[in-house]
Amino acid sequence: MNYANMIEEKHLKKGFIVATLISTIVGTLTTSMTLHDKVQEKRDKKKQKALDAKQTGEIEKLRKRVDALKSGNESDDETESTGSRSKSRNRRPRRRSLEEDDFVHESRRSRAMIERMYEDHLMRAGDRYATGDIMTENRLQKQLIQLQQTVINVLQNALYSGRGLTETDQRRLIAAQSAARDGSLDALEDHYARISTRQRREILPNNTTQRLLPPAPSISNETPSTHYLPPNPSPAPTTALRPYRLPQSTRSYSPDPALFCPYSIHLQNTSQPLPSSTTTEPPETSLTCPTCHSSIPVSARDYWILSTTGPPPSSSTHPHHPISDEVYEEEDDFIPLPAAATAASPAYPRNREWKLTARFLVKSHTPEGKFACMFCEREGKRYVCVARSVEGLVRHLGRWHVGG
Repeated sequence: MNYANMIEEKHLKKGFIVATLISTIVGTLTTSMTLHDKVQEKRDKKKQKALDAKQTGEIEKLRKRVDALKSGNESDDETESTGSRSKSRNRRPRRRSLEEDDFVHESRRSRAMIERMYEDHLMRAGDRYATGDIMTENRLQKQLIQLQQTVINVLQNALYSGRGLTETDQRRLIAAQSAARDGSLDALEDHYARISTRQRREILPNNTTQRLLPPAPSISNETPSTHYLPPNPSPAPTTALRPYRLPQSTRSYSPDPALFCPYSIHLQNTSQPLPSSTTTEPPETSLTCPTCHSSIPVSARDYWILSTTGPPPSSSTHPHHPISDEVYEEEDDFIPLPAAATAASPAYPRNREWKLTARFLVKSHTPEGKFACMFCEREGKRYVCVARSVEGLVRHLGRWHVGG
């Protein structure tokens, strides 16, 4: 398919760089197959011409042999030698046919893989993907130049010289096509990843009620708050109340800006509440981020209760961390509830419960509309859980950070 010709206006074609380069690469693969066929056709014609000349000589020899038969002077040795040469000639074309089939198969496979990936990404990302960027343009041009220098030159030299393609030529052609295919696929995949990262999600259709979150105020407008400890603070209860901690502006961790949405980072660093949905009828069922426009399917009044009902799972890549760790003590939206009265086991003398608020989920979302675990990120873990849905993040918290 000629992707560049999908755009009718000539001045528009110049802007769709990726479409033009992919069309050229696919066209080069098709041209190489055409030249390959011409080389083989010219070789076959030359071979047929030599065979015709040889057959003419064979006919002349046969006529002489018939004359010799009449006189009883036919040579049995010559007959056996002719049969041996015929068998040897029958074996050679079969080997060449296998090599040619490998080249044709590799050409068609490479062309189909490149076309399929481009069409799939274009359908998902739209015209921005066909336009491309300078990085993708340079990488695709490099693959195109290398492909033309190797494939086209080898085939043209064989065509103009009149010789057939050797086994070495076949290996060079297949290797060049494989390298161009892999390089083009890598360039397209990286280009799509960059487009997906920059692309902002649209607001959900009108059949879902949405509420726009308020924009994050600038840091310069925020006034730092100071909190003083009482002179003789009384000991806090061990069940319902949480230990005192410093104001949010002095926390030791810093959210990863490459992972979280800027609005998520703002909520993590401040105590700004979510907009109240108590005044709307019917109640709001989703919120929309003002920065990345991701739809978050929760309302300000939603919450979840997580509890420990048994020994938590653990693994070498994702060990269990108890809720009492320091990173959890700085979290205002993951609230411990009074311990249950029933005993569970010596390892878990009392079942514990935590209240997970909707604000926790809102400040966990990424620019792509997914939900990253803040606990994994604050612990400095090598792997951070990124869930595709609210339910996925809640399951992760209950399984790996609460237990049971």
